[in-house]
Amino acid sequence: MDTGLRNRFFFIIVTTLILSAVGINLVHVYFFKSQRLKLIDKQMIESMTVLLDSEEFLKALDKPETLDEVISKVLKGSRIGKVFYLRDASGQILYQSLRSRLLSGDIPHSPEWVAVGTDTEYVRVRNITLPKHPGLTLQVGVVLDRNFLNWEIIDKRVVFYIAGIVVAMFLVSVLLTLTLLSPLIDRLNLNYKLTRSWTSQIAHELKTPLTIMRVEIETAVKEKEIPATFAQDLYKEIHHMSETISQFLDWAELENTQLQRDLHVLPIRIAADDVA
Repeated sequence: MDTGLRNRFFFIIVTTLILSAVGINLVHVYFFKSQRLKLIDKQMIESMTVLLDSEEFLKALDKPETLDEVISKVLKGSRIGKVFYLRDASGQILYQSLRSRLLSGDIPHSPEWVAVGTDTEYVRVRNITLPKHPGLTLQVGVVLDRNFLNWEIIDKRVVFYIAGIVVAMFLVSVLLTLTLLSPLIDRLNLNYKLTRSWTSQIAHELKTPLTIMRVEIETAVKEKEIPATFAQDLYKEIHHMSETISQFLDWAELENTQLQRDLHVLPIRIAADDVA
């Protein structure tokens, strides 16, 4: 009982800790991704706001060939890592930055927020229809490495990270089993031994009054204080109760020996076939 119970507790603790670690990491990854997306979106909103507040940029919309120079002048260093498109009402590109020409495939100009992923890149784009220039759509995007948002590369560092978590969970489980569960298991084993001893003692105590009752009935029959037929009914009930206590004693004796370690489950169909 000691080893089996300890192993079950150990398995439960290990499973719980591993599931908790996996859950925490999944939450961390989700939080990590959402926060980076918020940061990227904030950078695009700020760049777009600066452009739309610039009179020089708004005037350059009528001359798309000058937009590249104007954007660099207005945004300065914040232009790095971004792509820019200007489209007409039909979706035709009037202007696109140099880096945007290197992207594989076209970038949708609706809805407002668009995410496009390739084998190596992740592009996050915001589309805004210019209120003072009906029909024109400005697209500002950020080009990122695909693994910037997602942990998709399994390298040595990730392997060591996962192995470290597993080893740490194993050591914590062993520590909890030895320091916290050992006293509980010892107490359960002690209570189990006391219960076995008590059941055996109480069974013997119950047999004593039955013996006294049988003697009293025999005396009453001899002195003709009760009818013999009534005495037979009493004998049957006493015998039935005595047999029940005897079976209980047999079980208690089995529990107090080492034989129960060899007990195992046997399908009743196999036992019935052997008897037949």
